[in-house]
Amino acid sequence: MSLDSVVEWFDEWTHLVCGTASCGGGVALSAGRCEIVHVHEGAGVDVHLTRWAIGRFAQELRQVAGVRVPENCAWVTVGVECQADSDVLMTLVSLALHAHAADGASRAPAPCTVRRVYGGAVRRRWR
Repeated sequence: MSLDSVVEWFDEWTHLVCGTASCGGGVALSAGRCEIVHVHEGAGVDVHLTRWAIGRFAQELRQVAGVRVPENCAWVTVGVECQADSDVLMTLVSLALHAHAADGASRAPAPCTVRRVYGGAVRRRWR
């Protein structure tokens, strides 16, 4: 998986804008001022689902082999290695957009998994 291929998947989603991820590594796809996706080269794709959405769907998310759900985090990480993984990613991005729209308030971005789980260090390739 490359940064470019993931960004290309969402190219036609006109409400997502490409920019630099606030964590300092990779590319962010944002809706308004809210970062929805962080693409970290070789480390999976972080999706900002919100704590509400993760709490609501935690059991289901933990059953998906390619999804990591860190504790007390508003983000999940998706390993994208095949078409089924990309389908999961697109579904989670859609869910994230709905969760953020329902939340309404624009607040400071929650740290993605690069900062929370890995302390900002570059993660090893997704396995």
